[in-house]
Amino acid sequence: MRTTVLWGVVAIAAMMTSISGCTASPPDSTASDSATPAAATSDECPDGTAEAEGLCVAETAEAQEAADVVRSLFESESLGAVIIGVWRAGEPVLVGALGESLTGVPATVDMHHRTGNVGHSLVETVLLQQVEKGTLALDDPLSKYLPDLPSADEITIDMVAHSTSGYTQYTIVPEFQDKLYENPFADWNIDDVIAYGVEGGPQYDPGTNWNFSDTNILILARVLEEATGKPLAELVQEGIFDPLGMDQSTSPATAYLPDPVLHSYTGERAVWEEATFWHPSWTSFAGGWGSTQDDLRALIEAVGTGSLLSDESHEAQLAPTNVGLGSNTDERYYGMGISIVNDWLLTAPGLQGYHASVGYLRDQELTVVIYFTTTPEYDASSRSTLIFEPLSAILAPENAIDLG
Repeated sequence: MRTTVLWGVVAIAAMMTSISGCTASPPDSTASDSATPAAATSDECPDGTAEAEGLCVAETAEAQEAADVVRSLFESESLGAVIIGVWRAGEPVLVGALGESLTGVPATVDMHHRTGNVGHSLVETVLLQQVEKGTLALDDPLSKYLPDLPSADEITIDMVAHSTSGYTQYTIVPEFQDKLYENPFADWNIDDVIAYGVEGGPQYDPGTNWNFSDTNILILARVLEEATGKPLAELVQEGIFDPLGMDQSTSPATAYLPDPVLHSYTGERAVWEEATFWHPSWTSFAGGWGSTQDDLRALIEAVGTGSLLSDESHEAQLAPTNVGLGSNTDERYYGMGISIVNDWLLTAPGLQGYHASVGYLRDQELTVVIYFTTTPEYDASSRSTLIFEPLSAILAPENAIDLG
C-alpha cells in the first residue's frame, strides 16, 4: 500500500476542512552526528539569545517553555530534523535547528528546502501588484486570458484568486497521482498539470462555493504571464524577492537547491526514500519554490504588514470574502493566498517529505517559521502544524490554534 501524505498546498485544505540566488556556505564536512546544529553555538546565537541544548533561546519563560516543547516533540514524534525561528517585534525568541539533514550532517538554520503552499502568497501578491498597475482587473473574465479553459467566460479572475472557481484540486486526481509516483523526477508542463484540475469543468456554479485548489494558483500564474508577457518567476523576482532581499529563494523551474540543503524523506511510494530532488514542476508555482528561514520570515512579515501592496490591496488580500462559503468561518478562512486562523496569517504545507508552519500574528508582530522532516517511525497522519499548535498556546494564548 502506498502511503498518502499531505501535498504541497493541500495541507491548508486539510486544515480548512478540519475547521474547514546566492549560494550559502555548505555545512562543515567534518561535523559530528550530534543533534546540536552548528548555528546554535554560544558565540553564533542571535543577540538576545543563548545556546541551550542545540537551540538559541531568549532568557524569558515563554522562550524556554517553547524550546522545551520543540525538543520534546522532536524526540517523541520521531522527527528527522527541525528548523525553527520565532521572533516578536523583530527580536528573536527562539532560533535553531535539531537533528540531521543527512546521516552525520546536522541540520542548520540556513538550509534550503521546498516551501510548499507559501507559494500561494507569492502568486497572489504579484496578482494584486499587477491589478494596482492596471495590467488586469479582478473582474476580468478568465476567458480574456485563457479562453480554452472550461467555463472560462463564467469565471472571473477574482473567483480564481479566492478559490471559488469550482476547479478541482489536481493533486487528488488518481490519474495525476499515478503518473507523478511513476516518475517523480519528470519535468511537468504547467498546462498539463492544470488540465488535471479543470477536466470536467467546475464542481459547482462559479462563485457560489469554495474549495481549496492548487489548480487556481497555477491558472493565476498563467494569467499573469499572458497579461504581462513576462514569466511568472520574473514577476516574483521583481515584485517580491528583490524588494525584500530574498536572495536565497529559487524558482521551481528545476530541482536545484543551493547548498546547504535540508534533505527530505518520504514513504509515499511504499518505500522509505529521499525526495529532496523530486522535480518540483508537479507543484510548480503553487509550492515548488526553494527558500530558507530568513527569506520566509521576510515574506510572511511582508504579507502581514502589507509592505508590498497598497492599503486597499492589502485589505483585499486578507478580507473575509470567503466566509460562509465551504468550510470558511469568521475565525478560520482562506483569503487570497493565505489562511487567517484565529487572527494568525498561516500556511501549513506538507510536500515530498517537508512539513511546515509559517505564521504571523499582526497585533503582536509575532513571526513563526517551522520546517521539519521525518523518519520512518513518524506518524504520517500527523498535521504539519504539529509543533506550531502547542507553540501558539505558549506564545499567544488568546490566539492559540488547535486544529484537532
